[in-house]
Amino acid sequence: MSQQPPKNLRLLAEAAFKQGNFAEAEKLFRQVITYLELAIGDNGIEVAITLECLSRTLELQGKVLEAEAAKDRAAQILCTRRKPSP
Repeated sequence: MSQQPPKNLRLLAEAAFKQGNFAEAEKLFRQVITYLELAIGDNGIEVAITLECLSRTLELQGKVLEAEAAKDRAAQILCTRRKPSP
């Protein structure tokens, strides 16, 4: 895994995505997710946002099932965060 902080990794992932280098973008988005999960936990809003980016990247590579799984996980995080506390 790269030693770059998540913000820089996210910028590199976004740049790779914009250049059409989806395999590199996928790799970098996955690294960002790993860092975020360690730093803020599995249910952080930034994790959900990055999962949505990963989902788009996977879709463009034809990895439909993986894309749906990432999108579903992002939605689950967002729904969990929106539930009012009892």
